[in-house]
Order: sequence, then C-alpha cells, then structure tokens
Amino acid sequence: MFYASGLSAQTTDFLFGKWQVEQSLSPKGAPPKMEKELNKLKESYKGASFEFLPNAKFILRAKDDKTSIENGYWIYDATTRSIRVCKWENRDQIKPLLLELSAKTEKDGNTYFWFHEVPVALKVKKL
Repeated sequence: MFYASGLSAQTTDFLFGKWQVEQSLSPKGAPPKMEKELNKLKESYKGASFEFLPNAKFILRAKDDKTSIENGYWIYDATTRSIRVCKWENRDQIKPLLLELSAKTEKDGNTYFWFHEVPVALKVKKL
C-alpha cells in the first residue's frame, strides 16, 4: 500500500474537494526511535482535512499549527506521479516544497494519501 503507483494525470479531478483523515498507518517493526517519530507524525495528521480546489489552491488543517497549510498551491507532477504542494506565492517555482504525496484508491474503495519522504499513509474519505 505504501509504495503503490499514484494517480494518472487525467484522474486528478477526483481530488477536488475536501478529504478527512480517518486513520494514519505505518509499517510494523520500525526501530524504536523511528517508530516514535512515525507515531508523532501520525498523531499530527489524526482528524486532519486536506482541501484541493480547482484553482490549484490547497488547504491542510491539522491539530498542529506547524503541520497546517492555509495558503498552499498544489500541482500534479506526472513524472513522479505525485501531488506537490508549496506556498501560493511560490507557485511559479514550486519550491520550496511543503508536502509531496500520492493518492491511491484501492479495489475495496478506500482512498489513501501516502507521503514520499516517510512510510506513512493516511486513509481518507471525501466529505
């Protein structure tokens, strides 16, 4: 689940709207120090909401203000099959990246957002 292929370019329209995190997942058996960090990350996204607007604006509301993004810009990168997020005012360069993730809807109908930098996946539902 964590390293599955992401969206194709023509299917990004399904992202439009607001998504609520139902569950944060990470693989079992990580070293204790890494597991502690993964648990902190998972906790910071518990109950978070992601909003992808058709005009490329992005909003992430999380428990932790450091995790939240109020004025973001999102774009789908077909080369890496990822959703890249930066600050709205940096949209011409798409740098520095605030977040990079992929989305995947499984055969059972559940949708997951997974991070590229850490082995954490978020089970989400569209509101």
